[in-house]
Formats: sequence, structure tokens, C-alpha cells
Amino acid sequence: MIKANNAKAMVKEYNEQKEAERKALVQKFLDTECDAAIITAATNGRTECFVEVPNNLHNQISAINASLTVEGYSSQTRYGTNVAILIRW
Repeated sequence: MIKANNAKAMVKEYNEQKEAERKALVQKFLDTECDAAIITAATNGRTECFVEVPNNLHNQISAINASLTVEGYSSQTRYGTNVAILIRW
């Protein structure tokens, strides 16, 4: 029979893997979608932009907003027919 310590280690490893996957997914969204929208808006003289959040990231909106805040942006989530994030700088 498996020891309790081994089972705990397996759970810890699983949770660490899921957390790493979650962080990678959020970072990919920030590096592709948000970055492109910010660059486009900034080169056109605007100080804000909207970025639509895909369905698979709806449960990660708080992490996205937190990451944007760490990078110096102000962000708000807008709910309507589509979920979007308003990013200001």
C-alpha cells in the first residue's frame, strides 16, 4: 500500500504542475493578446485599450489583472456580451 507521505508528495507535485500550467497560460495571453493591443493603441496615441478575454481564461481574470498591475498598468474587467479587460497606462 502507498504511504501517506508518498500520496501527499504526489498531490503536491500535481498541484505545482497545474499552477505552472495556469501561470504559463496567463503569461501567454499577456505576451500575445495584451501586448499587441497595448502596442497598437500606444502607437496610435491612445492611453487605453480593450482586450477580449477568451472563454478558457474567464476564471483567470483576477490573475491577469494582478499581472497587469504589477507591470504598472491600471486594469478593469468589463462584463457584457463578451468579457474584456480595459487596460490603461
